[in-house]
Formats: sequence, C-alpha cells, structure tokens
Amino acid sequence: PKEHAALRGHLDIAKRLAGLTPPPKLHEIAEPLSRPASPPPNATSLGDRRSNGTTKEMNGSSRVPEPLKEFGHRYLADEAMVLVSLGTMDNRKTLAPVSLDDIALTDAHATQLDTALSVVVSAQGASGEPSIIDLPIQENISTSPVSFATRDPTKVKLYFDLVPTYAGSTNKPIGRAVAMLSTIKQSVGSKRMLLQGDLSVPIMAADTLEVIGSINFNFLIITPFKHPNMSISEDQTYWRSTSTMVIGHRGMGKNMASKTSLQLGENTIQSFITAANLGASYVEFDVQLTKDHVPVIYHDFLVSETGADVPVHSLTLEQFLHINNDTSRPASLSSSPEDEPVMSSGTSTPRFRQQRSYSHSDGSTLPTPSAMRDRMKHTRDFKAKGFKGNSRGDSIQSPFTTLEEMFVKLPTSIGFNIEMKYPMLFESEEQGMDTYAVELNSFVDTVLTKVYDLGTGRNIIFSSFNPDICLLLSFKQPSIPVLFLTDAGCEPVGDIRASSLQEAIRFASRWKLLGIVSSAEPLVLCPRLIRVVKESGLVCVSYGTLNNEIHNSRLQAQEGIDAVIVDSVLK
Repeated sequence: PKEHAALRGHLDIAKRLAGLTPPPKLHEIAEPLSRPASPPPNATSLGDRRSNGTTKEMNGSSRVPEPLKEFGHRYLADEAMVLVSLGTMDNRKTLAPVSLDDIALTDAHATQLDTALSVVVSAQGASGEPSIIDLPIQENISTSPVSFATRDPTKVKLYFDLVPTYAGSTNKPIGRAVAMLSTIKQSVGSKRMLLQGDLSVPIMAADTLEVIGSINFNFLIITPFKHPNMSISEDQTYWRSTSTMVIGHRGMGKNMASKTSLQLGENTIQSFITAANLGASYVEFDVQLTKDHVPVIYHDFLVSETGADVPVHSLTLEQFLHINNDTSRPASLSSSPEDEPVMSSGTSTPRFRQQRSYSHSDGSTLPTPSAMRDRMKHTRDFKAKGFKGNSRGDSIQSPFTTLEEMFVKLPTSIGFNIEMKYPMLFESEEQGMDTYAVELNSFVDTVLTKVYDLGTGRNIIFSSFNPDICLLLSFKQPSIPVLFLTDAGCEPVGDIRASSLQEAIRFASRWKLLGIVSSAEPLVLCPRLIRVVKESGLVCVSYGTLNNEIHNSRLQAQEGIDAVIVDSVLK
C-alpha cells in the first residue's frame, strides 16, 4: 500500500504508512556512485556510451553494456504536427470533454440525443485518420491526443462531429463544432502566446442550427526544426552507463539559507567549473529566454535583483546582464571585513554590519549586501525565502551568464543537463505573473539553434518540468535525449501529466522519452519504485535535497538508479 500511494502521488498517505513498516535498508556493500572526471568527449548522450565501448565489472572482467535507448527516435522532417486533446490537462478543473445541453423530452427524438453517441475528430488542411470516440468519454482522454500532420498549421480546421454510435456511417452528423487554428486563440503579439490552453466551441445541430452543446479541448502545434549540424550516428546510443552518475545541481548546488559554509553563486561559470573539477559527470542548469530571445542561465521565473518581480522574458539581454555585473569590482574588496556576517543573538540568521558603498574605477558604486537585501525585501522570492541565490553577502557572487558563454568557457568534457525553464499556467498564477510567455516553438527553436551551433563534441541532455516542452524537444530533433522532470506528487500542480510518478511514467513511455527525473522523496521512501520506472524502459534520475544525504543516494544506487542530482558533489 505504501508503494502504491507513493506511485500515485499520495505522499502524505505513504509517509503515514511508512511509520508502520520497516524502513528501507542499505546493503553493507553498496555500489559506489560513479563520478568520472573526464566523460568521453565525442559521445552525445549520458555516461560511457560508445557502441564499441566496454564496461569493467567489479571482478575485473569486461562486457559490452546493452544500450537502454538508441538514437534515432521519430522526429518531424517537413510537416508540422497538431495534437488535439479533448477535455483539459488542468486537474484543478472539472471540465467535461463533451457537454450536451438538456432538451425537452418531446424534442429528444428529433435531435437523436437520446441515442448512443460518438464524437468524430477530423481535420481539414491536414492529413491523419479521423478518430471516433464513444460517449461518455473516459476520464483520462486528455492525455491521449489525436494527431494530425500539416505543412501549414494556419490553414487547419478541426471538425468535431456528433454521430449516432450504431448508425454504421459518420457521413450524417447530428451536430458539428468547428475550430479554426488560425483564429481560435487570442493573439498577444509576435512570438508570444497565452499559457491558458483550454478552448470551447459550440456544437450546432445539423437540422436546426441550434446550439446543442459544446466541445472542450486544447491543441499543441509542433513545427519542424532544421539545422546543418543535426544528425545521428548509427554507432551511438542514448545510455551506456552501468553505475549511478553524479550530476551537479546548478553547478555546485543551489544556494540555501541554512548553509554551513559560504557557497559559490548558483548557475554561474565558476560554480559549474568547480563541480566538474570535483568529479561531476554533468552539470545541471536552467535556461530561459530574454525579451530579445537570447538563452540565459537563471533559475527563478522572476528576477528580484531589480527590486521588482520582473519575468526574465521581459528583460533584454543587456538589461539582464547589467543587473548582476560585478566584473569591475576591485579584487581587494572581496575579503573586506565589512562583508563578514554578524550573528544576531538568539538566531541563526546572519545580519550584516552597516557598510559603505564599494566604488568602481569609473566612479559608479556597487550596492552593499544590506542595500541589496533592502532593495529586494518587497519581492516575492525574498519574502518567501529571506534571500536570493547568487546574491552578494549570501554567496560568492558571480555575474549572470548566457548559454553561449557556457559552451565557450566550459571544457567539452563537462556534460550539460539543460533544464528548459518554461512556466505552466498554474506556475504563472502562483508567481503572480502575466499568463503569457514566449511562443513554445520559438522558445525551443532558439535554444536548439544555439545548442547545435556550439554543442559539437559535448554530452548533452534536455529536461523540463513542462510536458509540452518535452514533446517539442523530442519531435524537433533525433540526437539529444529528453528527460521529463516531475515533482511526483510532492507539490500540488495544475497539469495531470505532472501530478504523480505514475503519470510521469505514462507520459514518458507514451512519447518515447529517454526517462524521467523525479523528486527523490518517493524514491527514498519506496526505493523499489526505481525498478518500476526502469522496468517501463525508462532511465531513472532523481533530484532534491534528500540526495545531499549520502545514505539516500546510496539507497537509490542500490536499487539501480541511473543518476542523482546533488548540491554537493564531494559527498
């Protein structure tokens, strides 16, 4: 019961049941965590994965490991894909895929709404077989979309025909709903899109043209991506690592308030290089786009360093880099005694002495730690956490960086786990953001272009909490593996595909992704769930503060987890 509860995202129940069962035990001889300092430079996936490579066993013998996944999954070449899902992905809503209006009993025979009915989903201006769905529609229909292919998505019209189930023909619909993809969604400007994806169109009766119900649906358009460097090799595979790998979270770890030592600023060049030098196979970082569509490295959706909550996509590159540009600070100031925290009596939270402003050589000044805190004190992140990652006084601050700078400055021996940071509707609502963002295809194409321009010879994987981003990454290119990130039920979410470990497995398996990256909590609570993931043909990776405890990482390694993302690669 405990494992079933954890699998389905009911972690509160799983924790209660854990108190009634023996805790998972670590074997005396656990498989060591693998931390190769120099991954193979010319593989394009995780671990030691050349097709002719051999793996040393513990007894000294050699064997050729079987690849878990092979290169060359199906991807779009010339035509765009349109995925149509009935109902809603938002598990906070109770929205029926097909809603029929109540009618008078005397009119039931004329409308045929008193008979068994089906919905036929078809498309004009696109190829693809019509899909017939019987009413009432099953509960999980929204995660099983209907697929169409087209060369011009703007010319596609979706038809939802209501037909008698046992009529033997779909040529005489009782009613029809129509959606034109070019106009059904509200425009919010060039290369922008609304995050609200649920749509509704009325069903018109064939005989009377009266409205007899509505169709609730959403759709996703995936356009093809082309790049001269995009190719696959027959002798490469996605995964050949046979031991648990260590991935540095945001480099040397995310910045935390309850730190025991001064940390390097998260998501900075210095942090990534340090993590790699200490043995991390990969470094994980978050990529977002600026207003002028430049990929930058930043974790939070809102930039608080300005003193206001500003989305990354609302700042130009110049504005973004200027916020934390500390390159001209005199080196002698880095060890100034006035930078040192003073512990307040009766509390573990450091306060800072009153300081004078640091001066640049050009006469400008740098804000002191106390001034930075005062500037950010009204922002959302600072109110919630009491600090901001990579901020002066809380960590060893370094300038913000771009994806291009990452490729240029970091050796190709350092693998990249690129997390595509793109908000879902519920996340934008929680953050108090406007419910629009960079258009999905534009976002993914921009990052892919930079990766294929500069990523030759480097091990790269993509990951994202956003299921649609994972779909786009998978269908646009064949050579870089994609992992689906999931909270696995640790936090409430507004997308059914991200609601539990079980749903994450279903999603990744259905769309043939490389695997999932799960919160470590359910896997530490129920380590056998790692086998459930792997027996589904998926790579299993975990993240979270629980991985910072070496016991928890070894417990997962014992069950065969493929990689752990940690804040300290030294442990």
